[in-house]
Amino acid sequence: PEMRARVTERVQATAKRLEAAVEPVITWIGFQADGHVFEPGSEAEATLARVHKSVHGTELETFSQTATSDTRQYDLYYDIPTLCYGGRGEGAHSPLERTDLASMRETTKIIALFIAEWCGLRAIDEEH
Repeated sequence: PEMRARVTERVQATAKRLEAAVEPVITWIGFQADGHVFEPGSEAEATLARVHKSVHGTELETFSQTATSDTRQYDLYYDIPTLCYGGRGEGAHSPLERTDLASMRETTKIIALFIAEWCGLRAIDEEH
């Protein structure tokens, strides 16, 4: 919203300065969202890293990218910690999008273990 206001203001000021015969009309199309950065080092990230290592035997690799994720909604507007984690795939959001099924099984196991640890679940007593 702030950037749109700045662009609109600049376009209108330029049109006025140039004494344009027609007032400019700006149409905003495409996806637009408030900016967001996931800061590293959260308790949720540490939990995910432990669970990931317990399944894979390797450290959790992290990376940054300029993209958007629905998880920003929870972090920005509801103060709920969020992470992005998933299986391997190729061609995201393209006609050739696909995922590796073995990695989806591993991811499902890791997410289940993450939930169990995050929520403090304990093993069921076999006597009951």
